[in-house]
Amino acid sequence: MNTKNTPVFVIGVARAGTTLAARILSSSPFCSAALIDSQESIFKAHRSNIAESIEHNIAYDEPLYDAYFSSDRRKLSEHIQNSDLKVSDISKYFFTYAKDVSQRSYKYSPLTVEPDFYKDVQTVYDAINKVIETNATSKQPFVAFKDNYVIEFARPLKKAFPEAKFIFPFRDPRAIVASRIVGGKKNNAGSNIHFLSRMRAWRTHLAWAFAFMAEFPEDALMLPYEQVVASPETWGKKICDFLGIPFEDCMLGNTGFASSSQDKAWTNNSSFEDRGPGIFTRSVDAWRKSLSDDFIKSIEYLCWHEMRLLGYSCEKIHSLPVPTQDVYEFLDNDRHVGSSVWRCDTQSFEEEIENEQKRHALLAAGNASLQEIENDVLTLAMAEQLGVQQVEK
Repeated sequence: MNTKNTPVFVIGVARAGTTLAARILSSSPFCSAALIDSQESIFKAHRSNIAESIEHNIAYDEPLYDAYFSSDRRKLSEHIQNSDLKVSDISKYFFTYAKDVSQRSYKYSPLTVEPDFYKDVQTVYDAINKVIETNATSKQPFVAFKDNYVIEFARPLKKAFPEAKFIFPFRDPRAIVASRIVGGKKNNAGSNIHFLSRMRAWRTHLAWAFAFMAEFPEDALMLPYEQVVASPETWGKKICDFLGIPFEDCMLGNTGFASSSQDKAWTNNSSFEDRGPGIFTRSVDAWRKSLSDDFIKSIEYLCWHEMRLLGYSCEKIHSLPVPTQDVYEFLDNDRHVGSSVWRCDTQSFEEEIENEQKRHALLAAGNASLQEIENDVLTLAMAEQLGVQQVEK
């Protein structure tokens, strides 16, 4: 068994099973309590440093964008990929990120931190390493971190923490959208989401995860949500084999999930059913009753290639997608959700549709222009998975 202080980074998108993965991990007697949904602000501070160094104009609190058909964002993304978390000085953002991390840890995490915890921290590496050194023990060498939408920082994290392990949960995008909408209504948080941005975030996660898996196959595990909830013991053992630790029945949460180091119980957070102990399968296909045909068709239009790659059957679109009138209207209405809603699009409907069609054409082609496809690094990563041959033109 690993006896070093080792971080395990669980990275995904919201409602994809990241919290479940973190709960399984933190219930192990060999893993310290997880720090949940708290590191995003630290990565934003790191991004701000890089953006400033290349004179890229981006506000600290803007969403963690993708690099979708944008030369400026692609340049920023390339610098992030090659960055060093051990030299990125985030001290000038202390009052912003420390407060946010603390608030989010109290709200979501069994492991909580006070703002002053980071008062002597200089770099991103220092911030994360302090959590590890504070919580890891000889009997609990693993410390779990779970954050959504930070997949772009996986490679710099691996560079800073060579011993780190990474778990990338994923889920049917139709179920993710349905869970977000139903969960918003259930918690009186509203159901408005910018649908296109959420689907692009799902695609972004997969593209970077596949690229990371290709580079570090021994240190990354893809975690299919539907299979985990259908066979939790099987996948619990796979997670333990991946980390080199023994499997324990307590990791299944049959009597409730509890952090082995904090003894702080977690409950099920399904949007579709009463929250209680254990792992459930009833939410897997709940999207069928929650989403309209237009909603389902639009998801399949945007995610067709990835869904086929992952084995999710498209029920409304059976061949290479072409935006029909109902899809046009759905996406057109989607852009009016408002600026206060989390979004990462250009807010130009015509440009977005044009880029989507260009992306479909590139991914469906027997070969594609290297210059065209490299204008979108995420499409390039996905093209490699789909076996698209690139040629100079």
